[in-house]
Amino acid sequence: ARLGAVADARAGSDARTWRVRQVYGDGKVLLDQLREVADLLADGFNASGRSSKDLLNGLVQKVRWSGGNFICLVADDGSDGSAMVGACDLTLLPAGGDKKSKEGIVADVPTQLGLPEDAHFLYLTGMVVPVAMRRGGIGDALLREAELVAERLDPKPTCVALHVRNENGPALGLYSKAGYVAVADLRDGAGGGDANENENENARTKTLLSSFPLKFPSGGALGFGKKPATRDETLMVKWLSKE
Repeated sequence: ARLGAVADARAGSDARTWRVRQVYGDGKVLLDQLREVADLLADGFNASGRSSKDLLNGLVQKVRWSGGNFICLVADDGSDGSAMVGACDLTLLPAGGDKKSKEGIVADVPTQLGLPEDAHFLYLTGMVVPVAMRRGGIGDALLREAELVAERLDPKPTCVALHVRNENGPALGLYSKAGYVAVADLRDGAGGGDANENENENARTKTLLSSFPLKFPSGGALGFGKKPATRDETLMVKWLSKE
């Protein structure tokens, strides 16, 4: 966990301290934390129509599929037992080889960034801060910690990449201020990934969930799958030091 003083634009105070930490644990301990993250996502992205339960299942899938390559960061005010005020998740992905992501527009990222097949990149998703808590430095704190996480990973990623909707001005501003640059606009018909893997992946998802020790809906009831390529989005990247 790290503590950092950041300007609090909402309250007009001189500074506000946010703690950013990694979600960890086993069984119920881990699940309770993921459930709180899912509640944040459901509140922050309520236009998507996905319930907190659906979003929780998506997080469980990421944990099970990616293992140690999946990292969920959460922010709070630093006091024990305090509520989460923001979250994001990171997945370390290879640019090539058998383990290269085949998921929708994520599959196209290595090509768009010109990464060699033996490189890795850190893919950031699920950045969320409750509406009432925005513009208080929470997103900045999460992005700073994401870079520190990247420095500790082995293999070390070449960059941190993410997708953001073109109409999301505040998010574009947040990432630009943190040093991310726009790479490409992804509009209808772009970023399809490997559609031939759909059937096999659905079968693997059902097997994965049936092996989880808690009761979850079957894969078809989750509302998750390959990220559609028809969304108007921009790929942004921050290149990391090679040292």
